[in-house]
Amino acid sequence: MSPLSRLITPDDKLDPREDFATTDSLLSYGDISFAGVGVAGASDTPQEFAAYVVALGHILTRIVLSERLVFFWDEDDRGPWSTYVAPALRKHCATVCISEFHPLVLAIKEDALDNPSGVNEPSFVDGVSRAVKAYAPWLSDANAWLAEHACAEVMGLSIAPNPFLTQTYATHSIRHLSIAEKLVRYTEDLRREVTNEYNLLRGEDIYDLQIPAILAAVLRESTTPGEMIKIASQMHREAKGFRDWCRELDEYPDPRKYIDRMRSVQDELHRLGGRIDSKETERLQVSAPLGPGFSAAVPAPTFSKLIDRLNVDIGPSRKVRKFLLSLLTASRQVKSMEKELCRVFSVSPQLAREAADWLQILLEMERKHP
Repeated sequence: MSPLSRLITPDDKLDPREDFATTDSLLSYGDISFAGVGVAGASDTPQEFAAYVVALGHILTRIVLSERLVFFWDEDDRGPWSTYVAPALRKHCATVCISEFHPLVLAIKEDALDNPSGVNEPSFVDGVSRAVKAYAPWLSDANAWLAEHACAEVMGLSIAPNPFLTQTYATHSIRHLSIAEKLVRYTEDLRREVTNEYNLLRGEDIYDLQIPAILAAVLRESTTPGEMIKIASQMHREAKGFRDWCRELDEYPDPRKYIDRMRSVQDELHRLGGRIDSKETERLQVSAPLGPGFSAAVPAPTFSKLIDRLNVDIGPSRKVRKFLLSLLTASRQVKSMEKELCRVFSVSPQLAREAADWLQILLEMERKHP
């Protein structure tokens, strides 16, 4: 277990005001269980597999962009969600693991399960239930999702919903994107802009348009699903300067300077990103590595010029652009999720192809309702 991990047992004191920081992020227990089943290779249908991959992608994104992760702990480590995901999180990441049998957690969950509309807004309960029925029909109900939302609310923790719940959360203005999330999305938009133009020029869909940048970067560096959390934790260390800058800007009191700094980074990323000519087959080691999580998968001449430009332009946003350009490069090297799912998860081409189609639907939903 990582020395930065902490376990809160049923006998331990739990005071949300003292135990949690504003930079903590609550991982959805639903995402942990979904991701665990996906890593274990227990998907029955393409729709299920897509939901499991999206859940894993959510966890990887939270690893990279959060200072510390909070999640509820199955003490007996039973089930694929514990066997494959929770131990890896505890081993490689800074975490606070709360026993699901802690009296505070039990009390919140019991209230939420006994009377969902009494704990949450009735319209929110209805929206979550409809989304679960439509996009996770193999689940019997939405109670688990509603219970963890209630826990997040009571404990004052930020939680990122699964894509099929994003619309409901957005409708109720429950969660807003952080600066770090906005800039990662901007990086994804740049990739989409270039790949869409390329597809149009070629007259065929060579590139998937909607691919989460961090999931793509991790997939690119992985050979098995079991490596993915470790690789994301390495990216987390490389992204420290990026997170620090974003957190400072999140708290910036001057709207004008806030806008100017965001536009400056976006403009530089757009300009420098246009110079990157990534090729899927190139995986060269260079003298100035991007970081453990990216393993220098860029053409050496382009990367050298890029580093020269970043080193000349000193300032607090230099590390921001370096991280985002690395992310953009890695994500551009992934042409299709179908191919990566086949390679990393060792699933059949047909399952990967159909799951990739479902994946695009889920990701479009998420982007449509920020």
